[in-house]
Amino acid sequence: MQWIEEQDLYLSYDAKDLKTFRSARWQTDTNPDLCIVSTDEEQTPLPHMRRVLPSFPRTQHRPVIVTIGIQVPLIESVQKPRWNFRKADWPTYKREMESNIRFVPPKVGNYTRFVGLMIASAKRNIPRGHRKRYIPGWNSDTENLYQEYRETNNPQVGSRLLESLNQQRRKRWEETTENLNFTQAEKAGPY
Repeated sequence: MQWIEEQDLYLSYDAKDLKTFRSARWQTDTNPDLCIVSTDEEQTPLPHMRRVLPSFPRTQHRPVIVTIGIQVPLIESVQKPRWNFRKADWPTYKREMESNIRFVPPKVGNYTRFVGLMIASAKRNIPRGHRKRYIPGWNSDTENLYQEYRETNNPQVGSRLLESLNQQRRKRWEETTENLNFTQAEKAGPY
């Protein structure tokens, strides 16, 4: 640790990570393999990601992959179309439903007609699709920061890019949690 501090380095370690060595004889897991990265002028470690892979055949050491540099989180999406309620044209949907609901009498046998009306109106007014790859929080500001980072390769711009993504994800999370309505769940009773 003294050498690491003298050289302005950083020990990358997370106690929650899988241990890097599995003793076959004692059936114990330990962490003898260290990952040390450089720091910048402000003593901040370079952006990095350390990942311990599962056991490898014929060895007791687990492989460790260390990626240095800014990593934008990329989500592989399920190839299943979904409704995009954020881009829905709610006023038109409401108008269509209100004008056509009168043709469906309120009887149990007409439930499938009602559902069909609702889905047909939704298909016209709510976009539907899927993305192959998705970066949560990506918008025009992050796109501009990304282009600037690609041109300059400046780590401070990269840090601003990641901070912008984090702020967008936090903002979306706060909006989602603020709009939760538990009144219907309370009426339904305990699970």
